[in-house]
This record gives sequence, structure tokens and C-alpha cells, in this order.
Amino acid sequence: MLGLGNSIVRSSAASLPLGTYTSDFTSGVDSWEPWNEQGTMTLTGAQNLPDGSGDSTWLKVAYDTNQTSGPSGIFVRNITTGWTRNTTDHFEVSMEIYLKNGSGGDGSSWGGTDDVNTRFRAGTQANPSLDNVTGADVSLSIDQDVVVLFQPGASGTIGQNAYQDLVIHFTSAGDKPSSDAIFFVRNIVVDFYAQ
Repeated sequence: MLGLGNSIVRSSAASLPLGTYTSDFTSGVDSWEPWNEQGTMTLTGAQNLPDGSGDSTWLKVAYDTNQTSGPSGIFVRNITTGWTRNTTDHFEVSMEIYLKNGSGGDGSSWGGTDDVNTRFRAGTQANPSLDNVTGADVSLSIDQDVVVLFQPGASGTIGQNAYQDLVIHFTSAGDKPSSDAIFFVRNIVVDFYAQ
């Protein structure tokens, strides 16, 4: 037994893995859908970037209406049914995201010329109306026309609501999508942990 016995002890603050959610857009939208959108939002899987990423692994999301009231984005429902959930759980997220500036460099596709504030939320209710949205956010301000890696380790505590859905959205505080705004996303990985 090599004399180890009980000398290896897990700290009480250690995170215990619960499970992982991933999305694969090579053959479709992988159950993602519009969230709190004005007008019509179109989701298309198995897409390449406009400038050519060399593969067709992106989800393309296109707006047709200026988003003027509150945040909007995309979400996927009921992703955590495979394990016991708790409000003290936390999550770490990574993904690649690309905001297409369709207006030739002035940023008007996204409502301005500065960075766009993107948030990833866990802990929403199945009803996507804003009145029922609770949970934890992690955010990242990003430029347009570049692939941005939402770094692994961006994390938040689930908080008051046992999480069911995941949302990627653009906040009302930052530049909102305009009627010709397009974004691409892929390699979404969310790891859930218990304390």
C-alpha cells in the first residue's frame, strides 16, 4: 500500500466536477434558439466564417431588426439534467466568438464603434422572458471582425436559481445588435463544479 493511507486529503474548498456541456454545430444548431429577440433572428449551423476559417463548425446568428430594448441573444434549454444541481454550484465557460461588422468598419452593425459587451449566463428559467431570468453572468468585451476566445476559467456561481438553461447575450449596457448584425460562435464548453 506504499504507506499513503489517509495522508492525501482533499481540501474542503476544492471543486468537485459535476459534468460538462458542449455544443457541436457541424450538422445543425444543436438545440440553440433565439432569446429575448426583437424581430426575427436566424440561426444556421455548419457555417464557415466570412473571411474563411477553413472549416464549417460555426453557428451563425443573424438579426433583422435593431435590438433596442434589453439584452438579446441565444440560449439552449435544460442542459444539466444528468446530475444533481445546487445553487452553490459554479461554472467555467470557454467558447470562440466572432462578431461580423457588415458596415465596413464603423461598427454600426453592433450599434457603435467601441467594444461589444457579451455575457454568458447560467441559471435561467425555461421561460426566456426577462422577468424569469436569474443566475450568474460572466462577461467579455470584444472587438469586431476578429475571432475571440472566451478564455477557460471565466466563471461564476450559479446563485439563487438551480440552473437549467445557458444564454449567450449582448447586454443593454453595451452596444446592441443592429438590423444587419451577425455573430458566429463555436466550441462552447461549460464545466460545472460543486464546492
